[in-house]
Amino acid sequence: MAPALLPAQTDARYLRPGGTVTYGFALLSPSLTPDAYWSRFHGANERIDVGSLDLMTSGYQEICRGLLS
Repeated sequence: MAPALLPAQTDARYLRPGGTVTYGFALLSPSLTPDAYWSRFHGANERIDVGSLDLMTSGYQEICRGLLS
């Protein structure tokens, strides 16, 4: 799967004027196509699959380990 960019808004825009640096990323489960993944957001049945949630949790943990070591 190739990297993708989703142009969207975030609540981080309220933090940046105060000097808080914000970033965001998501890791998608290989069992979902990007279209299927993004179609689940901002609808009546907004949800995320467990595989993607597990990948994102692992990714954030690795970032924290790297920053704290």
